[in-house]
Amino acid sequence: MEKLILEQHLLLHRKEEFMVHKKLLEEVMEMLLYGNSEELIKLKQQFKQSTVREENSKVGFYINFELDNDNKYLVENKTFQIGDVYGTVDGKFASVGFILFIKNGKLLMLEGYTNGIIDKWPEDDRIVLTYSNGTKEREKSK
Repeated sequence: MEKLILEQHLLLHRKEEFMVHKKLLEEVMEMLLYGNSEELIKLKQQFKQSTVREENSKVGFYINFELDNDNKYLVENKTFQIGDVYGTVDGKFASVGFILFIKNGKLLMLEGYTNGIIDKWPEDDRIVLTYSNGTKEREKSK
């Protein structure tokens, strides 16, 4: 029984030290949610208040966000994705990518994935994050 409780605690937690991708999660979310639109501000607040569950595989990971249903920072029942952040590994641009899923106005999941350029997920400290344009600056909307 104690083991089951401990395993559940390790699966559901705030962004704590025992998360495999804690630092990377913070950096990716900062880039994905960069901006001052009302939607992005609300999503940043959701991220700060979220509880996360991390699932890892050889080629990536999923981080599921859990929020209260009555969260005051919901984004008006919208469903969309943000996916303009990539990672260069050993000089190979876009070796890994990230997609943030928002469903019914709430953060749902962040997926980190390999793009077939590399065979398995690298150590996080080998990943250099950029936007899809290859720079640290997000392209302005036209």
